[in-house]
Amino acid sequence: MMNDSNPFVYSSLWKVLSESQKPDRPEFSGTLLKRAGISSNQLKELELGRRSFTIDQLLMVASGFRIDAQSLVIAYLNEKMKVLSDSKQSDQQIEQVAENLKYFKSISFDASIDYPDGLLKRFIKSIVFYEGSRTVRNHEIMLPDGVIQLIIALDDHERICVNGNNNSIRHLNKTVVMGAQARYRKFLIPPDEKTLTIRFKPGGFYSMTGIPASEITDSFIPAYQIFGPTFNDLRNDLKTIEKPHDCFKKLKQYLIKRCRKTGVSVKNGLNILSNISLKPVHQLAEESGISHKHLIHISKKYLGLSPKSYQRVLRFSKILNEINSLNSSPEWADIVYHFDYYDQPHLINEFREFSGFSPQSYIETGNTCSKYLHINFKR
Repeated sequence: MMNDSNPFVYSSLWKVLSESQKPDRPEFSGTLLKRAGISSNQLKELELGRRSFTIDQLLMVASGFRIDAQSLVIAYLNEKMKVLSDSKQSDQQIEQVAENLKYFKSISFDASIDYPDGLLKRFIKSIVFYEGSRTVRNHEIMLPDGVIQLIIALDDHERICVNGNNNSIRHLNKTVVMGAQARYRKFLIPPDEKTLTIRFKPGGFYSMTGIPASEITDSFIPAYQIFGPTFNDLRNDLKTIEKPHDCFKKLKQYLIKRCRKTGVSVKNGLNILSNISLKPVHQLAEESGISHKHLIHISKKYLGLSPKSYQRVLRFSKILNEINSLNSSPEWADIVYHFDYYDQPHLINEFREFSGFSPQSYIETGNTCSKYLHINFKR
């Protein structure tokens, strides 16, 4: 059993786990935390009290331990409020956590995550079930992370994408493939929402469908145009299923049949791109024995973005994970140095391009989710 001597990290989790009476509940262990997406380094930082869980990580932990996600998030934020107050942290930090806590108490939601194995493991990183209701209609900003997604609405509400430049709107299909994004997207989301989201691995979409990822970059394509009209039938079947894990099972059965018909090998290309986040583009091309032009071609085909664009998006995503988990205000000079920006204006410009906010304005929202930013529609 894990040592729960650090109340900031563990007591909220342990309280919810202890109150869960499921006999098959996994043991509260570091191993399972790692399986839920917490790396060894992150776990060490958490144990030392230097960091806190992000909302993304809490949802993964809740799914891994098979407990109620909302109860866990609220319990953890309550604990964080108490610790920040006792340690006399800044009023701004306490207010940000209080705002987050207020938001998660004002909504009702459930979230489950499935990590496919077997054949689908080659293509899909995770499948996320989300069901929630809100008292107000919100704007939701989807932050770019380089991932291609298949989004299935299991309710009958309309989804609207709002163009951040001119506020023009686009009505989305109930099942849509969202290509890799190189900028943030703003959505007007319904008060009641129920969705299944498939998050593809790098190269997974192309490998499964045979369609180059570059053909759907920055686009929203109705799923039936890619998977055929039977996908609409699948959605209708999924709408009648109540339990998330039964939804996962039905969806995976459909996708396995699809993979066997159209799957293509991307092993060689993925081997070349496996270090794309670690090395400069010219070095990656040189070590792979290919031209810079061919590297760009492979990257766009498999990932949907050029190597440089993909690296920029990954870097931004890593920065969000970094600042969302900190227990204190970020030292921006350290962020600039650690993530290899030229200077602070370079960081600010890129942050604004990918989120619509300056770094400091983003901090002031109190957001601790690295994929979405919720904004009250009335603001």
